[in-house]
Amino acid sequence: MAVLNLSKVFEMENAHRLIVRERHLNEESLKSLLGDLHVRFGIDSYSARMNLKGDSLSILAFDQNETRLMEIGQAIENYDYEWFISDLHYPKINPFIAKSFRLTKESIIFKDAKARETELLSGARVMVVIASFSDSLTNKIVQKATNARNKDIHISTQEKFTAIMQSGKVVMDFYILPRKFHEGIADHGNISPIRLTSGGFDPASLGKYATQSAIKNLETALRIIRKYTGSFSLEMDFGLCSLPGIQQEQGGIGSVENNLKALSHYGWLLQSLYRQNEYRSEKKSSVSASAGGVIAGIATAAHEVANGKSIDDTAANAEVRHSEIPATMRILQAPPPERGRNSFIGPWSVTSIALAAVLLLGAISFGSLIRFSTEIVTFWWFTIGRNGTTFFIMGLLLFYLTFRYLKLKRWIENTPTSKARSLSMGMVEMKGTAERMFNLVAPISQTACVYYRLKKYVKTKGRRGENQWSLASDTNSGPVPFILRDETGSVIVEPEGANMGSLRSETFGGGISPGLGTLGVPSDVKYIEETIPELASIYVLGFASPRRADTPSVDKIKTEKLRQIKQNPEKLNKYDENQNGLIDEDEWEKARQDAEYSALKESLAEKEEADKIEEKAVIHKPLYRGLPFIVAEESEGKLLFWFNFRGVVYFSGAIASSVAGVILLVKFLAFG
Repeated sequence: MAVLNLSKVFEMENAHRLIVRERHLNEESLKSLLGDLHVRFGIDSYSARMNLKGDSLSILAFDQNETRLMEIGQAIENYDYEWFISDLHYPKINPFIAKSFRLTKESIIFKDAKARETELLSGARVMVVIASFSDSLTNKIVQKATNARNKDIHISTQEKFTAIMQSGKVVMDFYILPRKFHEGIADHGNISPIRLTSGGFDPASLGKYATQSAIKNLETALRIIRKYTGSFSLEMDFGLCSLPGIQQEQGGIGSVENNLKALSHYGWLLQSLYRQNEYRSEKKSSVSASAGGVIAGIATAAHEVANGKSIDDTAANAEVRHSEIPATMRILQAPPPERGRNSFIGPWSVTSIALAAVLLLGAISFGSLIRFSTEIVTFWWFTIGRNGTTFFIMGLLLFYLTFRYLKLKRWIENTPTSKARSLSMGMVEMKGTAERMFNLVAPISQTACVYYRLKKYVKTKGRRGENQWSLASDTNSGPVPFILRDETGSVIVEPEGANMGSLRSETFGGGISPGLGTLGVPSDVKYIEETIPELASIYVLGFASPRRADTPSVDKIKTEKLRQIKQNPEKLNKYDENQNGLIDEDEWEKARQDAEYSALKESLAEKEEADKIEEKAVIHKPLYRGLPFIVAEESEGKLLFWFNFRGVVYFSGAIASSVAGVILLVKFLAFG
């Protein structure tokens, strides 16, 4: 019988833990660090590798001797690791469960279900912990690991954010941190966070930005709060962390409450990480002037992160690395309403007509396959059938499609790929990542997308009593513009009239479909949803034009200000210098000059704001007929292959139809 070593258990319970934020160190540096830790501190290299490489917090070592842990921490700090020491004795944390908020010039006022309020001041330092209690983040890593084939697996900030937000159940904890941490256990900032949940937040707080999606409303709330904050950091690794007291549970009684408690513990540990790292940085700066230069670089990096710079650009030089909110996040207005799609409008119209003609002629030629009357077949044959006219017409249509696809192929081959920064006006080709300008989501899957098309099919009975699917409705997102971003900048794409190729398709039918909640889809109804999801890599060939500014003219602003003065007695009395109750010509001239000066100042400010807008160009449908407009989630090479393939198929059909027409015409002329 094994004997439990109570002294060992007591030692572990009362030991300090060295907790490290994992990162993706290059293999050569990692091997050097592992060797150093093994030689100097006797730490097993295999275990250390598991605890140093990744995306979460992990325990590298534990010891009752805090000095030894400090030495280990200083060793890994040379490799830009963040670390802190904790006994993992968590305090009691009571989050403020916010149901709504309202905005003022100085702050955001949060209100809970009992009408109690708490305040987040403008410019405050905020840490946001975003989590989902599903396996979304873990599944993302598993999926990436499957494709990586033993390569280093790194989940970007944007991938984490997307995985969490698409999970359907999201919790956001907002921690108001002090401007500057000081030494001492008690200095942990505001331990209790302001908590927003996807199911408990009132979208009325968002005003015109509110949507029917609880997840999208929470995302919009995050963007709004981000604009009010000063220093801002985003933490999204809760689902990957397995420290004591922070393990995430899946299902079971009380799992939701336990996960919420674990999330609070995770936020408390992150505050400890921030506090201890900042204190060590300050201590270094007071010891040597050279270290002060390093800290200045850290402060610069933190400032760049807080102001929207890429994490990848600053992390390499920053000692304290906080995840920034994804660059694609901006305040998104609700999109315009979806609209029906005319099946005879668009680049595939001629293709559809030609294929229908081929099927119809084939059906007529094999009249036994369908129940056409003998009179109809006879009428067709003796009018435009036996003389080859039908096949000549079909050949012309197929020749048209052949040259159309060959022309598209030539356009793609001959148009050089442009970058956003150096985009010229006219026909352009550009590749990049799609980002939303509007809060557009696919209606069923609730996928964030830049374009969607939804087709509804209803099961009906055919002529022979068999079941068949009939198209009942066809809607799409319409002319909702989106942003196309590459490594140099971004442009706006207006997809109205584009050949939308390579859409991702998903079928929903029978039972309960994702995104529909408790709304059951009958077994005789089927939906096919096609999307271009946000952050998809897409190819665009279209016409580029300068983006027009919508700022009003100075005269228009001045006229409006004068009108407001006339309608406001208090403003008007300010110009009545002699207090006779009347505004004479000189007094009105003074009002006019003030209005003109104010209008000029406002116009210049609006122009300055317009100049800050990154997107200076718009890619849209060409103004001239015959020029292509393609938006596709495919590579240029794949598009060229398919256009060439279709051209060859249509050309073969055109030749076959023409030969058949010639044979019938010769027989008709020879024999009548």
